[in-house]
Amino acid sequence: MTIIFPLNPVPAWGTINSIVRLQAPVACPGIGSLSDRHFILETIHRYCWGYDERREDVIAACLTATAVFSGSVAGNFVVGPYEGRTRILQWLKTLWETQADQRRHCMMNILVDDLSGLSAVVLASLFLTGAENGLARVIATGFYRFQMANEEGVWRIADIYAGLDTGI
Repeated sequence: MTIIFPLNPVPAWGTINSIVRLQAPVACPGIGSLSDRHFILETIHRYCWGYDERREDVIAACLTATAVFSGSVAGNFVVGPYEGRTRILQWLKTLWETQADQRRHCMMNILVDDLSGLSAVVLASLFLTGAENGLARVIATGFYRFQMANEEGVWRIADIYAGLDTGI
């Protein structure tokens, strides 16, 4: 007798749940748009480094005052929402207290979508590792969807959605 288990997570659960709205390639943007794309990505990378190095000051500088963090584990378990920079930082500090390992947020396959003036949507694949007691392991895979806002020339994160494929 063969036992068949349902897929968990279901492939493409981000698209199925209307979280990921992948678009077709864009035409070559102008120089200003290329610069915006660079600084948008740099803010996201700074946020990840800030998390991994537990730097509240860096994370705070990457977020708008009204930023929101929410997410899901495979579309089945809701995370957040945590609303406002201060609340997000309080929540992250609570998480750090439970994490004895050294986390590394590896963002890959990053796409800047919907870049228009002062806002953008960014999709990134997540490969999260942790090292503890001389051993490294995969903590989680998934994706992030960032909504970015340009505040007086500085790109900041206005909304983060973390779509984890498994619990951590």
